Amino acid sequence: MTEKKINLQEFNFEHINNLTWVIPSGEIAVKVFYSKMPAYVKLTGIGVDPGRNFGIATLDGKEAWVFVGSLPKEEEKWRYGLAAYELMANPTRYYGQGNAVVEGAAYKEPYGQSDLAHVRMGFCLGLHYAGHSVSIVPPATIRAEALGKGNLSGLEVWPDLPHNGADALAVAIYAAGVRREE
Repeated sequence: MTEKKINLQEFNFEHINNLTWVIPSGEIAVKVFYSKMPAYVKLTGIGVDPGRNFGIATLDGKEAWVFVGSLPKEEEKWRYGLAAYELMANPTRYYGQGNAVVEGAAYKEPYGQSDLAHVRMGFCLGLHYAGHSVSIVPPATIRAEALGKGNLSGLEVWPDLPHNGADALAVAIYAAGVRREE
């Protein structure tokens, strides 16, 4: 893949809105952040930091959008996967364009990964049925290739975004084909 050049510091995000997305499982309060893309860059892609507390980032060539929210509370954790599917199956909510990547398991984290698998698959299935090509990629791979260091978090690059949103933006940049060397 050709390395695409982008200066990660040129994003200038601001919190522009709070929304309520209604899905069959309930309501989701979402914070919306926006930045123009750096003038010389035309990237498209969708990135998801999955979980009950999630981040979705989209790049549409001219604009970058970041959505941060929490799925409705469920008694049975596998049901978070259903809510994630319901959310992603409607790309008009999050302006989805291009390839999509959902952050995979953090292998160094011993707890919670099995429950997170349900919600991760819900995000993947929703994106798939919305017509996007979807991949699951480990977080260290995303960070190393999109940010330049495997131990660098999105929050360290974009401290003005909530951590789920900053990580989702790193995933979207990876989905758009940006690759860096450490």
